[in-house]
Amino acid sequence: MAQQDILSTLRKLISGMDESLVIFDQDGRILHASFDLEKLLGKESLVGTTIFNHLTYEHERIELFLRDLNTSRYVDLQVMLKKVDGSVFNARMRMAAWKVDENDYLVLGSLVDATHIERKRRDLLRKTLTIELLSKSKKIRNGKLHDAIYEILEMSSKAVGVTRVNAWLFDDLHEHIECIGNYDTRVGKMIPQESLPVIEMPTYFMLFETEKIILTANAQTSPYTSELNDAYLVPNGIVSLMDIPLRSEGSIIGVICFEQIKQTRNWSLNDQKFGLIAAQMVSLAVETHKRKLAQQELEAALRQQKRLLIETNHRIVNNLKITTSLLNIQVSKGFVS
Repeated sequence: MAQQDILSTLRKLISGMDESLVIFDQDGRILHASFDLEKLLGKESLVGTTIFNHLTYEHERIELFLRDLNTSRYVDLQVMLKKVDGSVFNARMRMAAWKVDENDYLVLGSLVDATHIERKRRDLLRKTLTIELLSKSKKIRNGKLHDAIYEILEMSSKAVGVTRVNAWLFDDLHEHIECIGNYDTRVGKMIPQESLPVIEMPTYFMLFETEKIILTANAQTSPYTSELNDAYLVPNGIVSLMDIPLRSEGSIIGVICFEQIKQTRNWSLNDQKFGLIAAQMVSLAVETHKRKLAQQELEAALRQQKRLLIETNHRIVNNLKITTSLLNIQVSKGFVS
């Protein structure tokens, strides 16, 4: 009875979990398996089989764990799982045991495709290395806006694995948003992109006042971005969007857009975190460029002021010389007469 009660509770618990989970007894007989695990192994029902039927090795370690449940209640293993079609894959298996009677135990196992874990690890590493390289970029620090934007967009497109990445800035009147760079991985270079009128996209830009990021798997049907369809999304074949506002001194100055063409894209948390950092990099490049221009204008003004001062001094000296000469002439005339 105790075993049935705990089994029922565990079934209810794992039914709402989006994971590959399995419940089996101390002999390895499977009592319940989640839909995700059955889908992962390609079998409609796993009940009635044993956990060993679906392993290629690690039998001994699991058997040892099941024989010694009095002292060992948890284990974490790397195993090779077999699918119904005969293919195998590397997986991570975690098991936890509960005592349900004097000599009876139930084991809850969690199985994760290790190839998926490895892909996530590589994805995170790729993004981390890209951020590190961009943080050391001389192009960003030197205020060379065009070169800096090219570098950020190109590296960002590869880090996220997306078709296009582009950056936009508002004009002085906030009437248009102008593209300052549009990198397309299909051609491996920047491609032209016309400016867009802000007045035709009120919902889209109002959303940036409250949201740090706009995510859409299907941008053409989303209520937040569908107003971009005619002017931008449909002509460019854009399906999925991840857009992050560019901010400077607390104000929105533009947007960086990650765009997937022809197919849907579900943006991961790592994608979003990277996008926010990329937006900061673009904002930094723009601010550095503006400071560089302001510094150049100040230096030009100082040079002009210096030239004017030198010229004024020359004129004063010349005027003094002329005045002195005239006085000398007058003195000479007075002395002669």
